[in-house]
Amino acid sequence: MALDGGTEKKILIVDESEQFREYLEKKLGEYGFEIISTANGLDALVKMRNELPDLVIADYFMSRMDPDEFINQKMQHPNTKNIPLILTSNQMEKTTIVKLAKAGIRKVFTKPVKIDALLKAISELLGVKVILDDTPCIIEAHVNEGIIFIEIAQGLNKEKIELLRYKLEELLSLYKIKIPRVLVLMSSLDVTGDDSIKLATLFNIIMEVTRTKQRLVKVLTNNSFIKDYLARNENFNKIEVAESLDKIMDSLLGEKADEFIDKDTQTVQENFLASSHTDTGKEEKFHMRFDSERVEDTGNELDNYQKALSNIGKKLVFCVVDDDIVIQNIVKKVFGNTGIDVKAYNNGREFLVDSQAISSCNLLFLDLLMPEMDGFTTLEMLKKTGVDFPIIILSALSKKETVIKTLQYGVKSYLVKPLKPDRLLRKTIEVIKSSF
Repeated sequence: MALDGGTEKKILIVDESEQFREYLEKKLGEYGFEIISTANGLDALVKMRNELPDLVIADYFMSRMDPDEFINQKMQHPNTKNIPLILTSNQMEKTTIVKLAKAGIRKVFTKPVKIDALLKAISELLGVKVILDDTPCIIEAHVNEGIIFIEIAQGLNKEKIELLRYKLEELLSLYKIKIPRVLVLMSSLDVTGDDSIKLATLFNIIMEVTRTKQRLVKVLTNNSFIKDYLARNENFNKIEVAESLDKIMDSLLGEKADEFIDKDTQTVQENFLASSHTDTGKEEKFHMRFDSERVEDTGNELDNYQKALSNIGKKLVFCVVDDDIVIQNIVKKVFGNTGIDVKAYNNGREFLVDSQAISSCNLLFLDLLMPEMDGFTTLEMLKKTGVDFPIIILSALSKKETVIKTLQYGVKSYLVKPLKPDRLLRKTIEVIKSSF
């Protein structure tokens, strides 16, 4: 894409991450920028003086040069002092930020950098219009016990799919995964024929980057277009696709059962979607969320999820059945600002006798271990009455057999206690949106 005015502008990128440099080179190259890059500060200073870029994007904690020395030498040289500088950093103290502000630096981004915010800053500093795909989309990628989990919700976004390539490369490097196993969670994704190109790009990236066999890639989805597309494509038709989590879990655990099951307690060691620590101890540099996804005037992600629920456009009733008053209060507090009516019950019997609650319930949060009537008995009774509202299990029980048993009752999701509000909200939105 040519720049406005026909003048090619030059950007210097300074970062030790080869993936980060490569992504920016490709992305910024689409807008006609000439890109120069290096991994260290000493070389960056030389390139800056020789090439005179229009903008420098640099990691504050660069190698082979103290960051303060780099900034001082840049400011003292007559040809480089006025070049705009964007800094990125894993962490930065408030005193350092104040010092940078005094040096005339206005753009500082905390890593992992939110790419849309960075591109917006580049656009503002260089006067170049940057147009990004604005399709609502959430993509999360992380590693647990050597398995790569990719969660996709709401839709397919070109920018995020492209970013996934570098996120996957980063994860493979940080966790030193030799034989990747991949689980793609697309359970609440609405995809049609209009998304064919994006869907092809998504799975091409997954297969190209991981270089794994199709049989080691699993997809959870109930979307007929996705299933048909994968089945028809010879590059993807050996990928296992299932609509229920129990089938995926059996297949996944079958590949590496010993690594997922605690031999003493016979329980799943961690919630499948929890991240593990990197083998190298290094931090991840890529962020799959966009800055624009935050609620205006707040950085609180919980507010974003709560606003999404408030905008569904329907008066909702949630029921929580749990003998733990703390859990009841957590659920009430989480949905307190959404206008959702939350009804709480101490056990299954209390809930089942409230016929009005059952008839109006849009979503049920259910504990398994309760006095008088436990969660399994409650599920059995609900099944007999033919109710069809979605159910999310909230339980400390994480045995494989326990999870699978609940899924057979039509449970939509299973969250392992202790509860995290942001995860509770995110899963709730996915389940609710797929139900209306």
